[in-house]
Amino acid sequence: MVGMMVKKFIATISVIAIFLTMCMVQAPGIQGASIKMAYIYSNDVSLANDFKTFLEANGYTVDLISMDQAATWDYSQYCLILIGDDTGYLDDWGDPDTVSAINDSEKPIIGLGEGGYAFFGKLGLTIGYPHGWHGSKTQIYVVDPSHRIFNWPNKIDIPPDKILDIYTSTRHVGIHIPSPPPDVVLLGRESDDIEHYILVQEKDRYLIWGFAEGPTMMTQTGKDLFINIINWLCPQPPPVGGEVIPVNELSTITTLIQRNVQYIILGALITATILLIIRRLLK
Repeated sequence: MVGMMVKKFIATISVIAIFLTMCMVQAPGIQGASIKMAYIYSNDVSLANDFKTFLEANGYTVDLISMDQAATWDYSQYCLILIGDDTGYLDDWGDPDTVSAINDSEKPIIGLGEGGYAFFGKLGLTIGYPHGWHGSKTQIYVVDPSHRIFNWPNKIDIPPDKILDIYTSTRHVGIHIPSPPPDVVLLGRESDDIEHYILVQEKDRYLIWGFAEGPTMMTQTGKDLFINIINWLCPQPPPVGGEVIPVNELSTITTLIQRNVQYIILGALITATILLIIRRLLK
């Protein structure tokens, strides 16, 4: 009877020690957990769902909004708005009420491919129609490797030639900017042309992602870069009690162990010490 009580006591103490160890471990936050965004689409539901699936798999929340709903939608709940490639072409994009509703939200806007190019044209931006040409580029030349979109939360491995493979296959829009205005930030240039850019930010809140296809056709580098851009336009504070783990580190539990090894060792020592003391007292 006494032996059974001792075993239960030891088991209880062990559980308490393990619990204390878990409390000390700083659980990392998943990147994107607090960011909600709107995706505007016209008729390409497959492309819209491709982005939604990819982004939600990375911890974001995405609402798909059709062009028919866009003029009356409440955008106050979002951190970011994505304009789908299928929403427009050249100088054709929706109607003035829809353009105003989206722009007046004062939210950061990422324009994707042709639709983003056409939308930004309606706003008279440098990154919009008619300042671009069209092709099927899949790469970018990195203008400034030190820029945060190439370094956080995913560290992008930039080769010496500064050329990154972003897609396996896609159409694209290249913005002609031989000399950038003060409010334009050049991020990703066409790999073989010094005056046309596929990734450009303007007036802080507008960014053209000139590629047309969805995440399914992106390389891993492209996916990592897209996540970085979202976090550049929609900064996310680190979660209380833990560090944000970059998306490209989420594939293994090793990351959690490595970042909390001191607490795990401490917990193991506490458990071993308690058990040693109990055993000596029972002799």
